[in-house]
Amino acid sequence: MSSTIKLSIVIVGYNSAQFLQNCLKSIFSQTPPFQLEVIVVDNASTDNSVSLIRQHYPQTKIISNEENKGFACGNNQGICQSLGQYILLLNPDTVVLDPALERLVDYIEATPDVGAVGPKIFNLDGSLQRTGVSFPSVWNLIVEVFFLDVIFPKSRLFGRHRRLYEDPNQINEVDYVQGSCLLIRKNILDDIGSLDESFFIFFEETDLCFRLKKAGWNVLYFPDASIIHYGRGGLGYYDDVSLVQFHRSYLRFIKKHYSIIHQYLFRCVLFIRSLVRSITLSFAGLFIGSRREEFFSRSQGYWNVALLTLKAFDE
Repeated sequence: MSSTIKLSIVIVGYNSAQFLQNCLKSIFSQTPPFQLEVIVVDNASTDNSVSLIRQHYPQTKIISNEENKGFACGNNQGICQSLGQYILLLNPDTVVLDPALERLVDYIEATPDVGAVGPKIFNLDGSLQRTGVSFPSVWNLIVEVFFLDVIFPKSRLFGRHRRLYEDPNQINEVDYVQGSCLLIRKNILDDIGSLDESFFIFFEETDLCFRLKKAGWNVLYFPDASIIHYGRGGLGYYDDVSLVQFHRSYLRFIKKHYSIIHQYLFRCVLFIRSLVRSITLSFAGLFIGSRREEFFSRSQGYWNVALLTLKAFDE
């Protein structure tokens, strides 16, 4: 094994103790033929995340923040202190299935035109969690207003965003992969910059892959490596707060990368989509008691998103 660190794994956590131990266990139980380091950036957790790491995984580097600096800033802190040739951005609510680390690094080393790669992702129940999707488009939003992506999920016309028509067992070039597990070349970050810290949470990886592809690199979905991702902190859906956070970052991404005309189109369609979903979820909550709390929370979230789209562009 080389004494030079090849892979740096950066994990940003906030009150993630319930997931972090399994995540670190899955990493350190693997024995890839190269040296790696693990850097955990803790965003002022109030649980026992830091003490857990120090007790059970003392080989882990810890950056302990006194305030929650967000996902992008936390990752940038870890990247700045990393020594690896490749950086793996990894969520704490993941389990890395052996030998995913070795396979990801081997693949990106063997494909010099690939700048970033993401693995196959499973939910806890073994079902697929989609990764490797398309950048936002007005057409995709229009499709979602009428639920055509749900009715025709594998249509190349209506399913362009999630790309369910592609074989999940085949390597595919995509626009971007989930930031829950994203491997990228360190030298690319030196060239195009690290994560944009104006995104507090959500769309950091979308923005990063957008800039990466603009610089001429490819982004690949690589199913020969896989992880389990709990997602939403184990909640299983976006609640009202998460929906607003997600769409605030969505609008920031649109403002950063799209023309003013496209920005207005996005806001108009997003307003309509949010109203439709808010009303639909409200009715669903009235008739499906077992999921009433979820539906009402999401309905309120989409109502707040509709209001968000009406605010000034500079907010």
